[in-house]
Amino acid sequence: MKKNLVLFMLLLFFITSHLGNIGATNFSRSSGNLCYYPESHDFGYKREGETDSTTFEIWACCDCAGSIRYTLIENCSWVDVNPTSGSSNGEKDLITVNINTTGLSEGAYICPIKIESNNGEGVFTVKVKIAEDNEAPSVNIVEPERGWLYLYGEKKIMVGFTIIIGDVTIEAEAMDEKTEIEKVNIYIGNELMKTDIGEPYTYKWTEPGFGMYNVKVVAYDSFSNTATDNIVVWKFL
Repeated sequence: MKKNLVLFMLLLFFITSHLGNIGATNFSRSSGNLCYYPESHDFGYKREGETDSTTFEIWACCDCAGSIRYTLIENCSWVDVNPTSGSSNGEKDLITVNINTTGLSEGAYICPIKIESNNGEGVFTVKVKIAEDNEAPSVNIVEPERGWLYLYGEKKIMVGFTIIIGDVTIEAEAMDEKTEIEKVNIYIGNELMKTDIGEPYTYKWTEPGFGMYNVKVVAYDSFSNTATDNIVVWKFL
């Protein structure tokens, strides 16, 4: 009886906790009636002189608590906010944040946009990194290794050319000295098999094959500079 009661209580807790998340909206809430979302934006890497923009929303969390009147305050020469003030009875106001990187030297920049209201405060944070990168990243296929026989994913013996029997995991390593690797595309022949946006850059090749294949990887950095590596393999099964 006690065991059944414990199971019932656990089930009830699980159901109620998940029901509470149904229809939930992502937002940042201050100590008062001020709500805004999202709470930050990272523009990533930009070259000096580039422009870009993003938006976020501000609203009164609950109209039962009354309307809010808000003001946006920032002190960054490269950021422009529009509008800089407003009010809400519960409807969402769209705020546009424009950046202009003209005159900025290389480095990382952060601009806090303070949100003040008659019922709560908050901060929307803008980030950007300035760099000048015209060089290609580097990328190398590390698995399968050239000249080895692979049997169902395991490297067995060196045979002078790459032979794959069964499944194998293709793995690449990529890096960029000035910015970041945005993605790595993995191809078999001319067919794109996977786009990986974070390490490890891998693709498990499970499709059966018979014959010679060209495996290619293409790495892209933050400014779309590219680098390519490929390997010719013989695959069976």
